[in-house]
Amino acid sequence: MSTPRVNLQEIQCIQANHPSFAGHFPGRPIVPGVVLLQRVEHLISQHYPEFCVAAVNQAKFTASVQPQENWLVDVTFKSKSPQTVSADFKIWLHPATPQQTLAVSGQFTLVENALL
Repeated sequence: MSTPRVNLQEIQCIQANHPSFAGHFPGRPIVPGVVLLQRVEHLISQHYPEFCVAAVNQAKFTASVQPQENWLVDVTFKSKSPQTVSADFKIWLHPATPQQTLAVSGQFTLVENALL
């Protein structure tokens, strides 16, 4: 198994009409944590389709992400074993500004699709 060689960074935003906002939370919507994790997983699969997420080892949510708010996803990779790769990720609010805030940090375990 080869470890992805390029780390990923991408600015993302969830539109205000996303269906999750209807129930999360009416009157004061915030992006659900599962939606943020799905966006990180999707970013990895777009660039490295030969890998899939086998486990969410850790996810720590430290700030709320609002609809229409831009945020930066930052993913770094390292080999954990011959069969697995670690994807450490962070989601930053207000990237590249003095107000930059860590909203989410965590780690996925990735495996090659051929191993499933």
